This record gives sequence, C-alpha cells and structure tokens, in this order.
Amino acid sequence: MKIKKRFLSLGLIATIVFSSISFSNITLVYAEDGVAINETSFPDATFRSYISTEVDSNNDDKLSNDEISSVTSIALVNRAISDLKGVEYFTALSRLNCSGNKLTSLDVSKNTALEELYCSYNNLTSLDVSNNTALQRLDCSSNNLTSLDVSKNTALGVLDCQNNKLTNLNVSNNTALGVLDCKNNKLTNLDVSKNTTLYGLQCSSNNLTSFDLSMNTELQDLYCDSNNLTSLDVSNNTALDYLQCFNNNLTSLDVSKNTALEELFCSGNYFSKVDVTGLNSLRATDGTIDGTTLFVYAKSSTQDTSTEIASANTPKTPSETASADTPTTPSEIVSQTVTPATVSSISASDVTVARGKTKNISAKVSMSDGSTYTGSVTYKSANTKIATVDQKGNVKGVAGGNTTIIVSAGEKSTKITVTVADIALESTNFALQAGKSTEVEATLTNDSIKSVKSSKTSIAKVSFKKNVIKVKALKKTGTVKIIVTTKQGISKTITVKVQSGKVTTKSIKASTKKVSLAKKGKKATVDITINPISSQDKVKVSLKNSKIAKATYKDGKLTITAKKKGSTTVTVKSGKKSVKITVKVKK
Repeated sequence: MKIKKRFLSLGLIATIVFSSISFSNITLVYAEDGVAINETSFPDATFRSYISTEVDSNNDDKLSNDEISSVTSIALVNRAISDLKGVEYFTALSRLNCSGNKLTSLDVSKNTALEELYCSYNNLTSLDVSNNTALQRLDCSSNNLTSLDVSKNTALGVLDCQNNKLTNLNVSNNTALGVLDCKNNKLTNLDVSKNTTLYGLQCSSNNLTSFDLSMNTELQDLYCDSNNLTSLDVSNNTALDYLQCFNNNLTSLDVSKNTALEELFCSGNYFSKVDVTGLNSLRATDGTIDGTTLFVYAKSSTQDTSTEIASANTPKTPSETASADTPTTPSEIVSQTVTPATVSSISASDVTVARGKTKNISAKVSMSDGSTYTGSVTYKSANTKIATVDQKGNVKGVAGGNTTIIVSAGEKSTKITVTVADIALESTNFALQAGKSTEVEATLTNDSIKSVKSSKTSIAKVSFKKNVIKVKALKKTGTVKIIVTTKQGISKTITVKVQSGKVTTKSIKASTKKVSLAKKGKKATVDITINPISSQDKVKVSLKNSKIAKATYKDGKLTITAKKKGSTTVTVKSGKKSVKITVKVKK
C-alpha cells in the first residue's frame, strides 16, 4: 500500500519537554561573579562539558552575564544526557534541541524567549510549556506523555506530539497552527474547528469516532487512518490533495468536492467503491480505478448492498460465476476482510558526506508478509545546520559535524548517523615575499588532507604535515594557486601573491577585548589574528601595569595570567597596527 508522508517531514520540528517540577523550587547557583560551571549548576557531565567548551569563552570556569546572554541556540542531539538542569540560566535562548537523549524531565519555564523546542525520543512523562508564549515549533514526540497543555502557546505554528499516551488534546487556542501531528496516541476526541489555518493534519492510530473539518478550508494533507470513524465529511476541504483514511468504520466516502486530490487511500472500510468523477489529478490510490469509479477492498459487512458486488454463493447468471476470491473485473470485486501487511523493519547504512556534497541513503524496507513495500519512505534530519535530507533520501552536508537522519516507513523508523566532513583554512588569500615561507593551518572536521599542489612550482612550492600547509616562495614573483584536497574529496584554493617587497601587517584583531580573572594564578587565552598571516612584522606585547598581570604571545595565542587584584591593559602590536585588551583581576 502506497503511503506518502509529506507534511510530516519532521525536519520542521524536533522535541521539547519540560518537567512537572515548578521552577520556583529550583535554586540558581551563582558564583560571586557569575554562574559557576560545576556539578551543582550543571549536574550532567556531558552538558557541563558543552557549556565549558562552547559558552565559557574566557575559560574561567564561570559564566558571566555577557556569556549567558550571548547563547540563543543549544543543540545537544543523541548525547545520552540525562539531566539538562542549568538550561534555565539561558533566558535569551530561542532554540533548544535535546532530541534523542535520556531525559525524564526538563524545565524551561525560565526560557521565555524560546521559539523552537525539540525533545523527541526521550523518556519524558510530563511537559510544561505554559511560560513559553513565544513558542512557534514544538516537537515532543516519542515520549511517555499522558497530557499536554498548549493553551498558552498561541503563536504555535507546528506541533508534533505523536507516539505518546495522550487521551486529550485541546488546540482551540492555537489559531496559528499550520501543522498538527498527534498520531499514535489514545485520543477519543479532536476539535480543530478553531484551527482555520491548518494545512496538515495527522491523527492516525487513535480512537476517534468522528471529527468536524468544516472550518479547515486550507487543509491540504489529511491522515486519519486506523481510527473508529463512522463518517468523514471533507466537502469543505477543497484544497485537499492527500487523503489517507483506510482502516476505519466508514460506510461511504464522498470526494466529489475534492477535485485537487492527487492521492487517496481508503481501503479497509465498509464500502468497496468511491465515485472519483472530476478528480483529474488523482495519481495514486490503494485500489483499482475503472472509468470514474475507484474500487477498493472492504471489510465484511451486511451494510454493503451494492448491486455491482457479486455474491460468492448465489451467482445469478453464467457471467456472474467468477470466484469471489479471484475477481477478474472491478465489478466482480467481492467484499472481504483484509489485514494489511505492515512494515517489519527498515535497514539503512550510516553515511559520510563532504560539506556541499550529496549522498543517497539506500533504505531497505521489509514487510511482515514478505511482500514488496510500495509506500513512501520519509527522511528527517535531526540538525539541518549539519546536514539536510530530501524525501528521496539525498543527504547534503551543510557543515562539519555529526547528526542523525530518521528514516520512517509505515509505523516503523530507524536512525542512521551522518558524518559531515569539512575543512576551513586559516587564510585563502595573502601576499608572500620572495624567498620567504609561511604556514597555513587547516581546521579539519571528520577529514584529513590528501594532497596539496602548486599551480606554478616555479613561483612557490608547497608541502603539508597533518593539518599544517607550508608555502615557500621562490625568487620569481607572480601569483600562484595552491590546491588543497581532502580524503573526502573537498577541494580548497589558496591564492598567494609572491612579491619582491616586505609583507606588512594590514590589521590585527583579538577574539575578545575584555578579560576577567577571578584571582591570582588564573589564566585566560585570547586569539590574536594578524592579517595577512604572512606578515613579517614582529609581534610585541606590553602591559600598562605589569604588577596586575603577565602576558605572553605565541603562535597567535595571547596568554594572560593574573598576578594580583586590579586592572590593566595589554597591548599587542604588529608593525603599525595594534589592539588593546582590558584585564580585570577581581581578587
């Protein structure tokens, strides 16, 4: 059976869950001059390491107000994190992705700026998003939620709460909702009359007996299969182009107003035919079309009295004696009980792809009865900033790193790891004096250098060792291209202009211009960038008050060590250019 899942590409969403513990019972632990990065503030070791590496810019084991306010996005996917205590400090956070971890609770009541919350595939049993009124996207799917209150989230545009244990879902206040996925829960009622902008609705595999879609005139995709629906009125849903309503208790289906329909799956109900007159765009069904009639398999029922369905036991004429089990024409289709085959497993291999390159995921779907799967396979990237994936399984590397792709077919899904290789060069364009040499550092992610080549070996020669590329200018002047190729097939070009005169510093920058040190002996490292990297000007370091701190420079790193309480200024100078860093030692 062909089943398509377009709007449910969960790359739109990811998950966010919150603990039932009131934030008022949580004590924020601040050091004298900031938030201490320790087990009290951040109990989970992996989360704590992330904060130290990604947020603590001056490496002082504390978070200043500036460091905290600079954090607007946190992505911690598939890290086996069991506790995200400490996230409450980041009140400017607008996006949180903690999918695929081991969380049993999550409190984001202080993260009132959140617009996107992703926490799918955890073990959350409760979720409180009442304080997150700016929330636009929420994915709390594949947890153990028994209730979900989104009444305060009036800006919500996408909600995915599938694969939980919800018995009730009130979305009447979510008038901006465009996509709702609540499949595979225990819902007996679903009111979407206030959701007039809804264009995608997935409510399959619940206990619904009816629902009203008359106000959802923008609805394009509807999945309501595997419920207990006894009627379905889609006459007002004229924009509908995908309808999946198989395995219900429907006795008829009227799609005469749905002329935009492209795909229709409606077998396993108490009817065996649907009038598809005027549905000229219809291209995929789970039955057989004969003229303007769609014939489908139906449940056994005495309600089906169609004169076109032949009785297996009492044929009226010789032309009607065809076996009920082997119909030869649509008019001879006999109503019978059908148990649709289900997807038993999905297998797919992990993928390594270079940034900017594309590789296809070859997913193999196995059916419970050994038949060939004819439905659609959907793909979702857990982090589209690392890799994207289209619905043909083509994965494109966006930036160096690792993420997961969730591959789904039917009611089954599996995860594969995507490794994106990347290379960044310290500089790609600079001048070099004839007879001189310089080095270019390459930052490699999931990759290594395979070769470096000079376009004009009479002007410059090149070599490399690990991630360092050495460029040696000869006596001849001119411009040369250095081609750097990695083992994953990434190619980068460095343009070098070999000149007869000295190369001087054009600019100098520091990664920060303010350093705060807690006490004597504490250190901070500041990155110094000199442009061009081939400058022959010497680097000089001076302090306004050397009794307060000590400063040393080596290979682009300025190390500042506190000596005693007070303030001073460090000046780093190269040629005629300089940069100043203010240093404060607190005690």
